[in-house]
Amino acid sequence: MESAHTLTRAPGSQYSDEQRINAVGHYLVLGNLRRVEDATGIPNQTLSDWSKSEWWHRAVGKIRAERNDELDNRLSAAVDKALDGIMDRLEHGDAQVIDGEIRRVPVKARDLAVVTGVTFDKRQLLRSMPTSINQSAGGMDSLAGRMVKLLERAAEVDVTPAPNVLNSNE
Repeated sequence: MESAHTLTRAPGSQYSDEQRINAVGHYLVLGNLRRVEDATGIPNQTLSDWSKSEWWHRAVGKIRAERNDELDNRLSAAVDKALDGIMDRLEHGDAQVIDGEIRRVPVKARDLAVVTGVTFDKRQLLRSMPTSINQSAGGMDSLAGRMVKLLERAAEVDVTPAPNVLNSNE
């Protein structure tokens, strides 16, 4: 079975798989092949050729996925800590210095409203549910206004029948 970092090396290539993966990593950090050349000593033309190959794109995808997983784990840990802090403050109040002592005071209503609104919206997003109701400019009021204007214009049109020109003998 092929390892995720196993590359297809051209016959006679002077660069190891480790060097090539390192070049991909540098590219993801630096975002520019000339800078990768400066950092690794691998010629820009070689890097350019590699960047067009299938193994390069697989390596980019794998490294990005690994970094996204790491970031997701760190963000999840931060969210967990923040939620613990919010719950503590909701239950016990905010810590404030009063007369030289740290005391817990109830959280202000405005702060509770903000916490509730943001938390509710995030929960809705996790559930793939809407966070707001949007009305478009073409709503029912707009449609009713357009209908009234059309009726007013129709009332201005002269609907008197034209004289019968075929019977001009009369």
